[in-house]
Amino acid sequence: MNYQLSDIGILNRTTEAFVNKENGIKELLGDNNPLWQIDAAIEGKKGFSEDKRNTLSEALLNFYSKIELNQSHLVYQQIESLKSKNTFTVTTGQQLHPILGPAFVIYKIVDILKTSEHFKKIYPNYNFIPVFWLASEDHDYEEIKKLKLFNKTLNWETQQNGAIGRFTNNGIDELFNTIYSEFSLYNDQKTFLKEIELFYQNEDDFAMNTAKIIHHFFGKYGIIVLNGDDKSLKKQFKPYIKKDILDENNYNSFNKFSEQLKNKSLSLQLTARPINFFYIKKDIRERIEKTGNKYQVLNTNIVFSKEEIEKEIEINTENFSPNAVLRPLYQEVILPNVCYIGGNAEINYWIQLKEIFKNNQVVLPFLKLRTSVLILKNNIIEFLEKHHIDIIKLIKSKNESELLQLIEKEDFIIKELIQELKNFKEKSLLIFNKKQLKDYKNLIEQFNNLEKEFKKKDIELINVQKEKNITQFNKILKIKNSELDIKTFQERNLSVIEIVLNYKNAIEILVKEIKYGENNLQIIDLNN
Repeated sequence: MNYQLSDIGILNRTTEAFVNKENGIKELLGDNNPLWQIDAAIEGKKGFSEDKRNTLSEALLNFYSKIELNQSHLVYQQIESLKSKNTFTVTTGQQLHPILGPAFVIYKIVDILKTSEHFKKIYPNYNFIPVFWLASEDHDYEEIKKLKLFNKTLNWETQQNGAIGRFTNNGIDELFNTIYSEFSLYNDQKTFLKEIELFYQNEDDFAMNTAKIIHHFFGKYGIIVLNGDDKSLKKQFKPYIKKDILDENNYNSFNKFSEQLKNKSLSLQLTARPINFFYIKKDIRERIEKTGNKYQVLNTNIVFSKEEIEKEIEINTENFSPNAVLRPLYQEVILPNVCYIGGNAEINYWIQLKEIFKNNQVVLPFLKLRTSVLILKNNIIEFLEKHHIDIIKLIKSKNESELLQLIEKEDFIIKELIQELKNFKEKSLLIFNKKQLKDYKNLIEQFNNLEKEFKKKDIELINVQKEKNITQFNKILKIKNSELDIKTFQERNLSVIEIVLNYKNAIEILVKEIKYGENNLQIIDLNN
């Protein structure tokens, strides 16, 4: 079953406007912007050079040297295909989490696969390769350390600092031991978990371990994992690093366009800085800030003159890590990328970057809101269908009254009467004031007392209806609280590892059942 994400009410204002192609945002982006038009994105990436393609292919093969990959493997063939001028990429990315993290990570991966297949059908003369970008340079350990499993929150405890992709596996063994001791796992679940644990035991590199797990699940479908923390790829970004750090050429254009979005009452996700790079080395990833004629790496003793930092960019380009404002630009410089698939917040900040891309003369990709998935058991789906309960309304419902209306299929007339009473009171007050009538406080007090009585009757009616439909009401209340609560949306509170532990062949079923779509919410039963 497919629904529209924009109907649920969970999208921020800019993303909602974008997927619905509202006039306000169309005025700012333009009808022919590649963000809207895949044709324009493809045309813009046709000039991706042979040298860049060869560098990309070599970097990927070097990264995959620690993953068993012979020349007949689909991933190897996909990497080789990137050398062809007719090959483009479809990309998504995510921070590194222990054991992949929340469920939406694998939905993103399946989405790039399905989108690549969809584009191939439309443009048979081109190849489209699904690429998962490891956000290995992110350093927000506090955000990614949590693993939600079977309604409990576990933590990966480690004292490391700096870019998470450069972390060792210190503390991961304790996380697995906690899983084994906290939960009563079946033998086949323990066996499977031991297989995943081996990836961490055999390689003490968190980025590589994450790549190996993704390859384990998705390698046979041709998903390529790219680690942007790569010296040869960073060298291609050198001119853009210099422009941002030495010329501070992105700050003003970013702020100007953000202000235009704000003036259209659209939400903002990112804040740019005069310098949008971190200095990354060993166990540090700290912002670079210019003070006078010096470039200071915050929270360290590292200071550069202009000449010194220019030399450092030239010689040790890999020591410079873009922030969220310039990471998408870096991605588009090193990839022949025609489509980026992102979540709610990602779509918002990509749109904010319109002038950054223009300023750097880099073509934007087609932008697609990732598919969201709700995993529901078949008996729940059948119950909702049998009683003609609208899933979108159930997700959006905020109180018992709205839940009861889903069962009764009728408007509660008392609420309408209360609203009519309020409207009548406001209209009366307007007339009294306009005609300068006095001493109507008693009448207003009667209005208020009547409103209170109506509200009491409304509560009585809710209780009567609840009692009348107690079985159905309790059932949908349980479904709402356990599966469809918008405040704890399932895909963020269900982990990848819980899915694969609970459902046999979960990945294969998801790949089979998830369909290409834009602005999509899909409901899937993994017990198939």
